[in-house]
Amino acid sequence: MSLISEQLKAAVSDAIKKQFPDIPIPPVDIEYPADSKFGDYSTPVALSLPKPPRGAAVPDRHPQAAA
Repeated sequence: MSLISEQLKAAVSDAIKKQFPDIPIPPVDIEYPADSKFGDYSTPVALSLPKPPRGAAVPDRHPQAAA
């Protein structure tokens, strides 16, 4: 894995810790999309984050705030 991939993993993990301090951090995989129109790097980590319980108040967090 390249140095930039390791830096991206660390940045994504840090953003998750900052936004969701009470949940365990899932493994962060950095992938290279097959089609370049989807960018240079991607990660499916958002799909492995737990959903909030039904009826729970969800904080208003803009996705760019984590970036």
